[in-house]
Amino acid sequence: AAGDVVITFDEGLDTTEITTTIATLNNNNAGGDFDITKTNGAVFIKGNGAANTIISGGDVDRVFDVRPNATVFFQDLTITGGRTSDAASSTDYDHGAGFRALGSTVILNNVDIVGNQSLRGTTNVGGGFYASSSGLSGATVIMNGGSIRENVAGGHGGGWYASGNLASTTTVIMDGVTIEGNQAGAETLDRDGGGFYFTGQSNVLQVKNSTIADNSAADDGGGFYLGGEYQTALFENVTIQRNVVEAVAQDADSTTNFNAVTFNNQGTNTDRDGGGGLIEGTNNNVVFIGGLIGGDRVETLDFDNGTGTFEVGQTVTGGTSGATAVIVGIVGGGATGSLQLSSIVGTFEDNEVLSNGIGALAEANGTIATKIMDGNYADDDGAGLAVKGAVNLSFDGTTFKGNFSEDDGGAFYMEGPSTVTVMDSTFTENMSINQQGGAVAVRAGTFNAINSTFTENRAGDRIYAADPGDRVGGAFFITGGSTVSLEDVTLNNNQAEGRGGAIYADRNSQMSITSSTPGTKISSISSNRTIENSTSRGGAAVWITHGGTTLNITDAVIENNRSADEGGAIFLQGASTANLTNVDLTGNESQNGGGAIFLESDQSTVNLKTVTISGNAARVSAGGGIFTNGTVTANNVVIEGNKTGYDLDTGQVASGTNDRVGGGIFIQGAESSFVGTNVVIANNETYGRGGGVFVTDGKLELDNFIIRNNQTNSNGDVNRGRGGGVYSEAIGTIILSNGEVSENRAEGHGG
Repeated sequence: AAGDVVITFDEGLDTTEITTTIATLNNNNAGGDFDITKTNGAVFIKGNGAANTIISGGDVDRVFDVRPNATVFFQDLTITGGRTSDAASSTDYDHGAGFRALGSTVILNNVDIVGNQSLRGTTNVGGGFYASSSGLSGATVIMNGGSIRENVAGGHGGGWYASGNLASTTTVIMDGVTIEGNQAGAETLDRDGGGFYFTGQSNVLQVKNSTIADNSAADDGGGFYLGGEYQTALFENVTIQRNVVEAVAQDADSTTNFNAVTFNNQGTNTDRDGGGGLIEGTNNNVVFIGGLIGGDRVETLDFDNGTGTFEVGQTVTGGTSGATAVIVGIVGGGATGSLQLSSIVGTFEDNEVLSNGIGALAEANGTIATKIMDGNYADDDGAGLAVKGAVNLSFDGTTFKGNFSEDDGGAFYMEGPSTVTVMDSTFTENMSINQQGGAVAVRAGTFNAINSTFTENRAGDRIYAADPGDRVGGAFFITGGSTVSLEDVTLNNNQAEGRGGAIYADRNSQMSITSSTPGTKISSISSNRTIENSTSRGGAAVWITHGGTTLNITDAVIENNRSADEGGAIFLQGASTANLTNVDLTGNESQNGGGAIFLESDQSTVNLKTVTISGNAARVSAGGGIFTNGTVTANNVVIEGNKTGYDLDTGQVASGTNDRVGGGIFIQGAESSFVGTNVVIANNETYGRGGGVFVTDGKLELDNFIIRNNQTNSNGDVNRGRGGGVYSEAIGTIILSNGEVSENRAEGHGG
């Protein structure tokens, strides 16, 4: 008959289960489940409250079967005890134990769907309900309030399963619903979507003001699984927590938006293979807007050949893992995959990794613009973020603060042929406790930083470090032929217990520091230091070593750095090269040789162009400005006001008995040389020999030069205070042309 049908329940039936007749599963309304076939009007089934009106399948049959083109409203009741056929089958008849909506419309208000089972093998899906298109009729399920709890599917979708196609799409809308304690894959290890499974083509899903918690799946998507193609899903103000296996799995070419969603996985989000976490997906787009991601165990965002985006207030937090790593971040498989965390206020914080993990792991392309990656800990590499594989990744406006790793890269670690670009970002108070790179470790690939600051980072913690000499690169550790380019950067107050207070580079790596405005000294490397009482602790600002490593610095200031050994600013070892153009090195100090620059090997080369080296000091050894065992070339260079035997911090003569020589330059070794054009060596001072320059068995060659007003002080020993301008041993070579040597003074011999 035409028109609506309304079914109500006498209060005398309250709390009594109303059970379907026992019969084999059928679809002709002859027995068994309640079949709803009416198409020329709606059916309204109104209960007296979910606790009072309980409609059950008696654990032998589905409860409701809503047939094609029918419309039914359920209100204030419970659907429970549904069970679909135990015969293994892939037909629609065996899916959806609570109800099946086949090409129909089901609207539920304050309904609980509890304790239903779609079992037998791997094919029965949708423990709570099943919704699917039929022919040209799409299915629609709208649920307001209520819950979907403790349902089980032998196949996918413990709580519910929905699918559709391009010709007849399926829509599921939920508001204020709790999806809790459901299970997918009860009889197999290969089924997905503990809370629900949503698949097909061009379907629509909306979940708002809801909770998805404590669900489990045998394979992927403990919370839910999004499959199929061209799906559109929206989650708004939803809490997703404590789901076993990834909280969310998303597959194929779909788009999901999370708006103010909280992922708060307190201790049980795990993967049967040991990975697990929050999101896994393939060929998809995921957008987070606001919300919280946090937890105490395994937490992963996994995008394979897709896009993940965090924006506008996203927070990612964590806790402590036991035997399994906490990985809050992004793991992607394909080179075409991408990660985008584009948030002006987002954070990664307080994640602790005790085994093979990091605060965030990126293996896909994308952009990160979160505000903060803070307080993460890893017992491996890169506590804030690790990048592995061949990816392109960029940061914009990110702060890495207070991250600690046991191994390389306190805040950031990268390897593989990746390219990472950091813009307008800050790395501060990060530490590599036992290895290299207090802020950043680059073992392969290209790292670019623009308009960014690296401050108060540290390589080595003397409480834990057994061999402090291995703790190198207070801000940067660069190796393996990597390329690092820094533009308009500040490296300030970083320190290493070993070498390279700010930067350590080796093994054919290429390091450059430049300015975005040629000729303007924007970049600054200042107040970095290596720590006293450790071994191999030179190069307070930069240490470069071996294998063709090259350092290029243009338009920069390097000042007030302190080395506990040689090289107050820069230390070169082995076959390495430094090229400095339009650079000021001022106020740097070494405990031993090379107040500004130290060349250890005859294979080391420094090329200086338009460089000022002033006010530096070597406290108890040689070369207040430069100490060279290698090759130095200079063009338009000023070496002025440098000292040996002097302590810049106290303003006093340094204690010790070493022979302090070469106030400006010290040249040592048969293959060593300083060759310069348009060079000024002035106002340098030593408490030993060679106020301006000291030459042993190397070569000093100058053209168009000035050596003026340099001074030696004997400090009570006239044998020391010799050679006010230049002092040469018998085997040294000095070639001077077109220049001036004047007003130099010696307390001993040879003013």
